[in-house]
Amino acid sequence: MKNKIISIAAFILITFVDLYSQNEQDIQTLSIFTEYVKSKDYDAAYQPWMELRQRNPKFNKAIFIYGELILKHKVKTSVGQDQINFLNDLLKLWKERKNHFDGSTPTGTYMAKSCQLKYDYRNELGYTKQNILECFNESYELDSESFTNPKSLYTYFSLVVDIYDLGEIQANELFNMYDIITEKVENEIKNYTNKRNLYLDENGDVKELSSKDKSKLKSYNSYLTAYEKISGSIDSKLGSRANCENLIPLYKKDFDKNKDNGLWLQRAMNRMYSKGCNEDPLFIKIVEEKNKLEHNADTSFYLE
Repeated sequence: MKNKIISIAAFILITFVDLYSQNEQDIQTLSIFTEYVKSKDYDAAYQPWMELRQRNPKFNKAIFIYGELILKHKVKTSVGQDQINFLNDLLKLWKERKNHFDGSTPTGTYMAKSCQLKYDYRNELGYTKQNILECFNESYELDSESFTNPKSLYTYFSLVVDIYDLGEIQANELFNMYDIITEKVENEIKNYTNKRNLYLDENGDVKELSSKDKSKLKSYNSYLTAYEKISGSIDSKLGSRANCENLIPLYKKDFDKNKDNGLWLQRAMNRMYSKGCNEDPLFIKIVEEKNKLEHNADTSFYLE
């Protein structure tokens, strides 16, 4: 019995020493590639980073935060098959991050990153626009709340227009996606405006802020600038496709099945008015139905 207890104690001690040694090794490796990344020597950081990623990917989230920077550098500074390999590894890295750090890896955010990378390097990776649109559709359907990147929102809508022009998407799908994306952009503008306003005084001047809060304010202003820019780009991309010649037949066809749908009526009313289709009898018909469902100042204005 005594020998058995001694054996168990020895096993526990050896295990503890092994774990301690492993932990020390991981800490040292993390420290090495972190310093390289901070000095932007991504090539030197690559080997120790890859060692820790393969040995113990759950050790620290920095493996994925800094790994993204390292691989993006590798993508930019490589060509041919090497570049393709780094691109695929970056896509793999985001999946690994989701597996190991799910709570801090929003689905919409990281799936949109993957879709955007596939779009930016579609020729190198061999993806079609239809492939990438399906990628964006899936990411938005799974988690639209965290799908907020301005560039990706524009890319998403741009793909919808391109596929529509190929005759592979119907007009109602195009206009529906336009409404979804523009409403998303408007909501994000409101969201970041509210965040920014917390750092402004009653006169609209910036309060005295800590370095951390200054960084946040800079980020909020950057997002607002980007959203305002893509808002105009989205309208430009839609262009003449949303004209009365296309809108009126579409809304006539869909009116009966949507006359009790307040959101559809509101969107149809807004678009017909903005495109100068308000002289058509269908516009009044839509406004009257909307007014029956939800009487408000907007519909009353159109009926005057």
